[in-house]
Amino acid sequence: MIKLIATDMDGTLLNSKKELPEKLPKMIQALKKRNILFVPVSGRSYACLYDRFKPFSGNMSFVCLNGNLVMQGGEVLYNSELSQEELRKLLGVLRTIPGLHISLCGIRSTYYEDRKPTFESQVKQFFTDVTYVDRFEDAIEREPICKISCFDDRGVQKNGLPRLRYLAEEYYLVDAGDNWLDIMAKDRDKGTGMRALTQCLKIGMDEVMVFGDFLNDIPMMRITKNSWAMKNGHEEVAAISGHVTEWTNDENGVIRTIEKELGISL
Repeated sequence: MIKLIATDMDGTLLNSKKELPEKLPKMIQALKKRNILFVPVSGRSYACLYDRFKPFSGNMSFVCLNGNLVMQGGEVLYNSELSQEELRKLLGVLRTIPGLHISLCGIRSTYYEDRKPTFESQVKQFFTDVTYVDRFEDAIEREPICKISCFDDRGVQKNGLPRLRYLAEEYYLVDAGDNWLDIMAKDRDKGTGMRALTQCLKIGMDEVMVFGDFLNDIPMMRITKNSWAMKNGHEEVAAISGHVTEWTNDENGVIRTIEKELGISL
């Protein structure tokens, strides 16, 4: 029996225009009547997700920042962080790579010091709760930093990842799509965030249904056999998932799959 449905956002729940499904409010209400929780799981910040899911946000759970922050009812349920020493070391490396634009993701805000218009518009789209700082060294003393997100205008696979792959021995590096590269503490990912949430709620993994499409979703897809890779998703995600949807994100694949599998008619 399913008690929790978790879904990635970009490329999964959202269509190509970054829009939520029209039937989503009715679906959330239908699931609530069945005592099934609907949980967004994303690399986006809490503030961004909260805004996207009004008026349901107050009572919802969110797995944010690629699993490094879990919020429930507006309170921090779980978070991972990089130490100030680690951040200073990583910033020294990242600043030497051309085409890489850095943001530091904290619990309450996302910090950036690069005011290039193309990057500024990107960081505001995915995080919304953004704060400009003259120096990142000032930001890391304000609050815990859960992850580093870098926008790579030369392409993550061609530019950032090859230059930084050696860091994978100490940190979790992942291509997060849309030219984004995330750097997090080792063994901290969407799967970690989902485990923290389900343990708190006392929900078993066989009672969880998850949807994803890209490489940063793989740790989450591995936690349950009830995993659904999107038809439009990456082949590596499909290979490790329990199922593949019949529909793409532009065909409301998440909503239609839930309707079919749980017998819900909206």
